[in-house]
Amino acid sequence: MNVSCIQHAGLLESPEFLSFGFYVTTIIGTPVHLFGFWCILFKTTDQMKNVKWYLVNLHLSIVLFDYSYGLLTCPFILLPRLAGYPLGILRHFGVETKDQTLLILFMSLCVLCSIVAIFENRFHTVFKNSLWNSWRHLWLVTHYITGMFLLSPFRYLIPEQEKAKHLVFETLPPLPCYIYEAPVFVLSNDYVYIVVASCTFIIFSCFEILVFSSFLVSRTIKQLQNNSISSRTFYMQRKFFFALVIQVGIPFVMLISPMSYAWIAIQFNYYNQKMTNLAVLTGSMHGFVSTIVMLFVHHPYRTAFLNILRSRIKMRSSNRISHRESRYLDKNNEVVGNVRI
Repeated sequence: MNVSCIQHAGLLESPEFLSFGFYVTTIIGTPVHLFGFWCILFKTTDQMKNVKWYLVNLHLSIVLFDYSYGLLTCPFILLPRLAGYPLGILRHFGVETKDQTLLILFMSLCVLCSIVAIFENRFHTVFKNSLWNSWRHLWLVTHYITGMFLLSPFRYLIPEQEKAKHLVFETLPPLPCYIYEAPVFVLSNDYVYIVVASCTFIIFSCFEILVFSSFLVSRTIKQLQNNSISSRTFYMQRKFFFALVIQVGIPFVMLISPMSYAWIAIQFNYYNQKMTNLAVLTGSMHGFVSTIVMLFVHHPYRTAFLNILRSRIKMRSSNRISHRESRYLDKNNEVVGNVRI
């Protein structure tokens, strides 16, 4: 392919910077994720027992998305084109790029379904409708089936790669030489199906969350007005509901931000590898931020974290005091010994 290339690119534009950012995020996030699992499994109170395994499911799906995105695949994306190549571990095991792409899409689907499921659980807990109870599990499974059905055409939309790559490189400005030499993969030359399928599933899921939340709030208020629940129960349910909204909402911004940049780049045909890399890294922080938010918005987990932090600080300060006392005694013994001499 006769194309002119750039010999040197900036650090932030390089795949090395992106790989380093991915691995740092993974290393920092792993102990936080493990602590999150420990809190859910062992520090969830009786008041939250109905939602415990839904929290486990949500946290597991977020962690798996985190690792599939930031460790296994590590995508180097060439926006505004739906093209790029992986930098992650799976490339060393011969996993095709299209399969790695589908893995990320499937794990993002699982995260979205887990979020819908946790709000449905709160709806089911408050309403206790026997008819809905018999259909709710099938309803949830249908989400995964629908998502996989929407993902299945992606394989058949993949264009012939040599022609597609030639078209991508023609429409982009001169790139660093290593990009032309890399195994660039073009997901699609047509954005229509990908955008329509993704937006349809996301919008419908958000609509379901909104419906569950609306019914949940109205039902809880009616129960309070009819004296069916105490003010304390109402306060606890409201507090937990808002905690869930914050737990889901704040990390969601970490995904909306790079998605918004991608949309703008595609709409205006704007290429900026530095901004793309930063946007991709922002998305990789979703799991870490999600776990941190979960630990602080739920009172039992926050208490467990603060207790551990206090005990560590107390232990460190006591060790320092002991060390100072031992040094003081050593000096006194030395002085006494000199006086005797």
